Amino acid sequence: MKFPKHLLLALLTLCFAHSQILAQNTDLRIDFTGTQPAEVSVGSSFAITAQLSLDVNGTTAVPSGEVVTAILQLKSPDGLILATHTETWNGFPEAGRSNVLDNDPRPEDQVIFQIPWSEAQKWTANAQWSITASVGGAAAENDLSDNEVIHTFNLRIPNLEVTNLQTSGTYRPGSQVTANVTVENTGQVRTQEGVFFPLVVRLLDASDAVLDQETVILPSPDLGLTPSLEPNQAEELTITNLRIPDDATVVTVQAVVDPTFAFQGHIVHETVEDSDLVATDNRQEVTLDIGLGNAQLQVDPDSFDGDMGTFRGLDPARLSFTVRNEGTAAIANTDDFTVQALLSEDDSYSTSDFILREFDFGGNALGTNLLPNETVSLDWIQQMPDNFEGDYYLLIRIIDGAGVDTVSVMDNTPTISLVSNNRG
Repeated sequence: MKFPKHLLLALLTLCFAHSQILAQNTDLRIDFTGTQPAEVSVGSSFAITAQLSLDVNGTTAVPSGEVVTAILQLKSPDGLILATHTETWNGFPEAGRSNVLDNDPRPEDQVIFQIPWSEAQKWTANAQWSITASVGGAAAENDLSDNEVIHTFNLRIPNLEVTNLQTSGTYRPGSQVTANVTVENTGQVRTQEGVFFPLVVRLLDASDAVLDQETVILPSPDLGLTPSLEPNQAEELTITNLRIPDDATVVTVQAVVDPTFAFQGHIVHETVEDSDLVATDNRQEVTLDIGLGNAQLQVDPDSFDGDMGTFRGLDPARLSFTVRNEGTAAIANTDDFTVQALLSEDDSYSTSDFILREFDFGGNALGTNLLPNETVSLDWIQQMPDNFEGDYYLLIRIIDGAGVDTVSVMDNTPTISLVSNNRG
């Protein structure tokens, strides 16, 4: 039996084509080369090295006219593609073209990616970012298992910490507490340039109600136009005007960096975030027992100013001096103090001394809320008494509520001489 010539010719053509296909055994592959980063700092750039090749199981070149495409993709843990780099070849290998992926204008053959600062909010201890490398485009591809590879890495982000809190003061009602606070970036990466965050130092009562607070903005503007806090860099700050209420018995000084309770919430995404519910390294606090203390008035010995010399009866004379609270508490509403300016024939008080002027320094008068180390200056025009003759010392007598008096002499010699006009 003979086959028709046209059928025999078709069969021979089919066999030849099949043998040609079997001969075209092409297997493109893509690989990462060298050492890829295991960790990347947020906000930074990093390099990936990858190359195309023909696998040993399919070394037939991809003919010119077939476009081979290689893609590198940077992905966040949620699968979002953050950046893409694509290169193409006209066939593969292509004459005059490297098989190494490259977008770096420098001599190094590598692909540069950058991690956006916004990725810090996705950080967890187990979160991983990835680079996916893929290649395709060969019509005769016989193995797709090596056309895609993935490299994963961890992300480094900052961590703000209050590493020290020290307090000083008298710890009395009405007094002020000084807080010395150290804030440090204990993370492995700087904070974002030009992004500022608060340090809040609060004075709390036993129920955590805020009695007083001060806020300082960090980083310091002294660090430049767009400052940041570098890894292991610390800023030391002194807060001086936290006032203890008059009725306080126990207070807590609390320092919090980048607090959750601020109206804008926390600003810097960190490995350990601040929390009102659990202890975090964003906070430190010190509890203080407040002693009752007491107010104590003294005349500033260098404060006397005014007229000295000889005066006739009823002449005017200017007198001035300053009274300071030398005690450990503010003058309370129930405190009673009296300050007298006296003319005395000697440098000590007696009931025969003449009272020029008397001032009420009680808690509801001139002494209202006079804090420790605060002063009140008295300055007035005094009419001298008549029917007095001789040389006199000027004394200042301070009487407290218990009747205890303190006498200060304005000079160790008489400062005022009186000549009577005998007019009253």
